[in-house]
Amino acid sequence: MFWASAGCLAGGSFGAASAALAHRVFNILDAMWGKKNDRYRHFGTFAARTDDALNFIPARLILPCISFSALMVKGTSARRALTMGWAFRNAHASPNSAWSEAAFAGALGLRLGGPVSYKGIPANYPWIGTGRTKASASDLALAIRLMWTTAVTGTLAFTLLLLFIPRL
Repeated sequence: MFWASAGCLAGGSFGAASAALAHRVFNILDAMWGKKNDRYRHFGTFAARTDDALNFIPARLILPCISFSALMVKGTSARRALTMGWAFRNAHASPNSAWSEAAFAGALGLRLGGPVSYKGIPANYPWIGTGRTKASASDLALAIRLMWTTAVTGTLAFTLLLLFIPRL
């Protein structure tokens, strides 16, 4: 949404499509080759760093958007979303991931992440948030409602931005 809006401001609908597509391409390249291995080390590092750079601003804008949206979803907490989002914003190896994860953890009163095992290999990831570690089906339903509310409020905010900026 962010890059489509920025592209629209720069070049209309063609700019919106181009910017959104470019963002998506680097996101996919990071997912496919961003992990370090000998064969794709340089290409994967380039893809991962470019994806990090493209998501730097949107990742930080999502914290207030999730917090604002939590005001409209009964059973979530906007204050906890904001405070946990800020407190745990750097609790992930990715410079951008924890902003939204921590906001959702706070809004839902959960503690997410923690130690895991991939193919029998333990990975000691940090916990994000200070709430309950056991999520329920109702937490999932709240998370889905919060996700859609955030998507709608974000879309409305960017639409208003697009309508307002050209008149400046």
